[in-house]
Amino acid sequence: MWLSCGAVVFLVLAALWLEFSGERWTTGTIEESKRIGNGIARALEAYYEDTGIFPASLDQLVPTYIDEIRPPTAGMPVWDYTSSEDYFGLSFGCGKDRYPCCDLNRTASGAHWILDH
Repeated sequence: MWLSCGAVVFLVLAALWLEFSGERWTTGTIEESKRIGNGIARALEAYYEDTGIFPASLDQLVPTYIDEIRPPTAGMPVWDYTSSEDYFGLSFGCGKDRYPCCDLNRTASGAHWILDH
């Protein structure tokens, strides 16, 4: 009995490790996450154009500005979003201590993703 419980615990922990380990950091998952993030950024900009501020949470974009907030496919499956009246920050993949992470950097020349790993 203890052996089978131990095996189940081991399998669950192994599955979680694979889910949140570097296995999710592939060129494909990073590019897909950037594509999803670019859609979210466009929705944030449209929200700002309409209201003059950025939303307090990404959920406020649904369904008017975007159909759904899909999770990133690289790293941790959640978006790190911060906002103020005239600024927003969007990142994906941020693990413990925010590393590794991919941040959307908005400058006068446009928006660019910066991967820190």
